[in-house]
Amino acid sequence: MAPKRFEDIMIEMKQVALIHAAVVTLIVLPLAAFSSMQQARDGLLAGVLVGLNLAAILWTMKRILLKKSIARAGSVIVIKYAVFIAILVALHASGWRLGIGFVLGLSSALPTMVWSAYRHLKQSELNGSI
Repeated sequence: MAPKRFEDIMIEMKQVALIHAAVVTLIVLPLAAFSSMQQARDGLLAGVLVGLNLAAILWTMKRILLKKSIARAGSVIVIKYAVFIAILVALHASGWRLGIGFVLGLSSALPTMVWSAYRHLKQSELNGSI
């Protein structure tokens, strides 16, 4: 299997971000319709946090693929988790409590990755590279 060009990898990463946006929408809309708006906002907040995490991963991968500073890319990986935990601690300190909407929003990463992997496999089958 031939190595992929950087542009092809970036297109695939952008597709993952679009898939994530669709998954978060599919989670938030039923929460808004069948639960409370607070749960929908919590789900959206968690989905945005996961999206920011994906953006940090995309930035890191771009840096690694361009052979830029791997130390900086590694520090981004470590710092993003510290920022995520700080956000959760700040929300908890302000009186906010974890709800089902937030948990569903955080879980949006799993269907995003499964859907992306499925699309990648299907595309590979069409290209005959499997």
